[in-house]
Order: sequence, then C-alpha cells, then structure tokens
Amino acid sequence: MRQLLRRVPQLHRLAVFDAVASAGNFTSAARQLGISQPAVSRHMAMLARELGVELFERSGRSFVLTTRGRALADAIDVSFSSLEQALGELEDQS
Repeated sequence: MRQLLRRVPQLHRLAVFDAVASAGNFTSAARQLGISQPAVSRHMAMLARELGVELFERSGRSFVLTTRGRALADAIDVSFSSLEQALGELEDQS
C-alpha cells in the first residue's frame, strides 16, 4: 500500500481542501462541491487532525491558510493538475 494512503486514509478530503483553497472560504467551496458548509468544516478539521498540522487560522470572521496549508494547497494543485492531464491523455487515446 502506498504511504500516502496510510497518512491520509480519506483522500477525498484533499479534494475538499483543494476546493477551499481555491474558493477562498468554506461556504463557496461547499457550494462548488454540492455539500453543506458544516460538512466542509468537518472534513477540514479531520484532515488537519490526520496530518497533525494546522491548515487554517482564523482571521476575523474568515479563515486563511497557514504557511503549511499554503504549501499543501500548492502541492495538491500540481498533483491534481498532473492527474487531470494524464486522465485526459488516456481518454484521447481511447
């Protein structure tokens, strides 16, 4: 089994995190994903707990990415873009 699967058993949380990072807030990410805002909050709390790092810090009534959160968001963006490209190439070959 890949080490990644042991470290983050619920990989879909990374997709939720990616949506939050690109949308800029939990509510917009929830709308984009078609889930509730409390569900997004739960996913983010569980992801932070699984990774053992704070991903967001409160700024007034909103949240901003921590330095570690920004690094993770950048890595996920690159990884997801690479996966999307590979899947697109597979579809083009069919």
